[in-house]
Amino acid sequence: MLEVRKRTRKLRAIVADTSLRILTPKSYKEIQKNRENYTAVFSTKYPRPSTKLIHGIYGEKPLVGVEIGTGFGENALSLLHELSIEKLYCVDPFVPYDDGVDKNQADYSSKSECTLKLLSRYKNVSFIRKDSSEAVKEICETVDFVYVDGNHAYDFVLADLENYYPIINERGVIAGHDLDWPSVRKALNDFCKMSKITPILWPPDWIIVK
Repeated sequence: MLEVRKRTRKLRAIVADTSLRILTPKSYKEIQKNRENYTAVFSTKYPRPSTKLIHGIYGEKPLVGVEIGTGFGENALSLLHELSIEKLYCVDPFVPYDDGVDKNQADYSSKSECTLKLLSRYKNVSFIRKDSSEAVKEICETVDFVYVDGNHAYDFVLADLENYYPIINERGVIAGHDLDWPSVRKALNDFCKMSKITPILWPPDWIIVK
């Protein structure tokens, strides 16, 4: 089973590496114009596009990563199965909040026990049950990737980018979900403009390679 998984990962790495080379700054405008068709090609929910690209960069190298907004644990499971995870920090306070868009947040506190039980069987998972702005202070090491899928309000997404980008290794990845949400897109655009960075847009994900 492990060998089959590694072969599958290798194939995805080839696809991701090809996509990384295709997604040059010159092609971004064309992708935006054909976004509906482009998104349809990657309609599978998991693994998410950024997970494929992370594997394309790192292969089977043991990774230290952070997921902001673990929710029901689905994407965390995908990261654990698709990547060679040495340690995964799962950051989520598991408290209800309203980010103006996602009404499911109110359910997260009642589901937290199920999520924690689901992921606690993985010894390489470390939970930080705090807001992401506080959680970053407990991560005393550089990491290979960060996946942002917490509070989607503009101020929170921008803060996650500003707080977590510095702790990523060179050639590391910070990525996130829900590129189509205006608040997420504006935060990404503002951060990239300030930092003079060109993001990779692989709907529904946005991706920055350091």
